[in-house]
Amino acid sequence: MSIHMPTIRKAVAAFALVAVFSLAATGLFGFFERSAQASDAMAQMKTLADNIIAQAQTSECQANRVSCRDKLLALVEAHWDTLEMARNALGVHWKSLDDNERRRFAKLFADLTESIYLSRANISRAEGYTRNLKVDFIREIPDGDTYSQVNTYITLQGREKPISVNYRLKRDGNVWKAYDVVVEGISVVANYRNQFNRVINTKGYPALVQELQDRVQRVHASAQGT
Repeated sequence: MSIHMPTIRKAVAAFALVAVFSLAATGLFGFFERSAQASDAMAQMKTLADNIIAQAQTSECQANRVSCRDKLLALVEAHWDTLEMARNALGVHWKSLDDNERRRFAKLFADLTESIYLSRANISRAEGYTRNLKVDFIREIPDGDTYSQVNTYITLQGREKPISVNYRLKRDGNVWKAYDVVVEGISVVANYRNQFNRVINTKGYPALVQELQDRVQRVHASAQGT
């Protein structure tokens, strides 16, 4: 099971996920706590993008990328809505799971996406892009009081056409948390949902869980061997 996404799109998705995952590392956790009530989803994401670009260019992050990545991973659960991400990825099959199964699947799916998109290779590519990158925030599309989407364009040096990157967010108290990133019209979560549906419909849910566990183990083993 694999996500078919060109390398440059995967690296841009990695940048987008790194931005979400690194709130506290860039000092934004305190910003959200103090002023979230006065900020909308776009304002929070704009400040976040500005800070992650600056963070990626620090000498500390450049000197020790492994340590930088580990700090980001330690902050994932606080700043990424893994439960909402898992619910959307499973689609209609989510309803058949009990609460314990939902929590276990959310943890497994989060482990998978972290290991793929926050791999050393993708972190390195994402950091490289931040040196010659511009983010333009286009608009916010609210969906009631709980959900919103922030549309952006990312322009990389040497590419005339900007890349569309849209953040799908859910409000958690006064903080907007991301649960999906759409790169050039390709939703990270929807891409998984299509594959999960095929596995569940042909082999059943337990087979999907086993495949995901095996994939996480392979990715971790590969990372340790590099």
